[in-house]
Amino acid sequence: MRAAYSLASIFAKAPADGHTLLVTINTTHINIPVLRSNLPYDPVRDFEPVSQLAIGSVTLIAPAAYPADNLQEFVALAKKKGGLVNYGSWGVGSSAHLFGTLLQQKTGLDMNHITYKGEMPAITDMLGGRLDVTFAGGGTARAQLEGGKIKILGITGPRRIRALPNVATFAEQGFSGFELAGWVAVYAPAKTPKETIRKIAADIAEVVQIQEIQARMIENGFDPVGSTPVQFEALYREEYPKWKKLIIDSGAKVE
Repeated sequence: MRAAYSLASIFAKAPADGHTLLVTINTTHINIPVLRSNLPYDPVRDFEPVSQLAIGSVTLIAPAAYPADNLQEFVALAKKKGGLVNYGSWGVGSSAHLFGTLLQQKTGLDMNHITYKGEMPAITDMLGGRLDVTFAGGGTARAQLEGGKIKILGITGPRRIRALPNVATFAEQGFSGFELAGWVAVYAPAKTPKETIRKIAADIAEVVQIQEIQARMIENGFDPVGSTPVQFEALYREEYPKWKKLIIDSGAKVE
């Protein structure tokens, strides 16, 4: 999160020449602006939305031998054992942290949040028995699943992802409120000509339809999108208050 924050801060002062673009995740424009005070950039004023490249949902995973195969069984098992669940995430205020907090609110479980510097350290600790479960991106979960090391209890987001078509969403399993998904997007500096932005977005929409590029994105757990600037801006304005509520409800703060 620190690296994304630094990059966005620098980019906000970049020239609006049509040759300077920022490829980023929703963290820079949603999570960090809510988590941090005195932000050196404005996520709306200092950037021009170009295109949403892809969406990336988050999975809840457990060791392969874990005695629960879905969310309902996971909650029942946790309550039978007293309700305390140790889970990992890749940082305070991350989507993994937020979904863990929401799961606690929805189920009454005591979700003990342990932070790591990435997905793999958390997975290593989970496989070693320090964590009961952890969150992981779709691509990471898919690789671990194919290696026979983990099972996937559910996936957040509005629908199943192409990398994991057999994994049911939280909503499909009766857990509402987990429909938000992270995204990868392209921004230009503020005041970049609108015509230039539309041309770049159109080029992106063509590129993400290329079979080889789609395959690589899907392999890494992302579903390709390639939206117009107007579509992406509308998505941001719709989802920002929903993410903001999750962050505030979690009590997370980063200074």
